[in-house]
Amino acid sequence: MIRALSVLSVLAIMALPVMAENMRVWTNHMIGPEGESYVAIHEPTVDHAVATVTFLNQEVHSGNAEFELTFGEITINVIMDFNVDPLGSERLNVEAPPGYVAVPRSIDVNEGQTDVIHIIEFLGG
Repeated sequence: MIRALSVLSVLAIMALPVMAENMRVWTNHMIGPEGESYVAIHEPTVDHAVATVTFLNQEVHSGNAEFELTFGEITINVIMDFNVDPLGSERLNVEAPPGYVAVPRSIDVNEGQTDVIHIIEFLGG
């Protein structure tokens, strides 16, 4: 009986909806609030976009990363390359889903700086 409950519990957990992630955060707790870096997809900050991706780069990354972020019906693939230049900048590459484009597709962000990429609906042929 206990084993059957365990299997049912696992099946119930597996049936729960998966929450879409719209932000990836890296934290260096020794530094404090200044030690938080993030990539987030959110409401657009320009009229012609359907979403905006913001990257706040702080000195907390220790290697490359690849992940997905979702805003509404839009899921993007994000690839972050660690220390792409002598200043320690990180490069953020965004792959938009079919029907959309990332503008620009890639940004290099210095430590302590913020930059954005806009997701725009592709209307061309």
